[in-house]
Amino acid sequence: MHPATGEDVIVSEDLDGIAEELPPIRHDDIMQRLLAYQRRLQDERARGGPGVATATEELLDLGIAEAERDAQEPGPLGPASSGDLPTRVTELESTLDRLDRMLGELRRRFQELAVVVDERIATVRQAVEQARREERQD
Repeated sequence: MHPATGEDVIVSEDLDGIAEELPPIRHDDIMQRLLAYQRRLQDERARGGPGVATATEELLDLGIAEAERDAQEPGPLGPASSGDLPTRVTELESTLDRLDRMLGELRRRFQELAVVVDERIATVRQAVEQARREERQD
């Protein structure tokens, strides 16, 4: 339960259970959606759209990120020979472990972001209520 709003807050243990129930999401799909979202934000900012400061972190340079992604992606793989199979399995297991760590970090950061958003919403609601009370008194 969130202390400011009284609403239920999902904790990381709850997310683990939810994640097991959901179909698996490919890492590439998540990265593509994040890059598309980043582009959309940059386009809106370039057009003079509403700007909201939510963090002090630098924005990701899409050109660099996409170049790194393309460089890291292996070319199309042909059928694995029996000698390459153990090496390939080891590489895939390593990639899965790395993705698990990355997704765990994403879950943690999204949870922290949700808490911050809840706190900001509660602050705005309190400010609106205070303004209404002051308006009624006048």
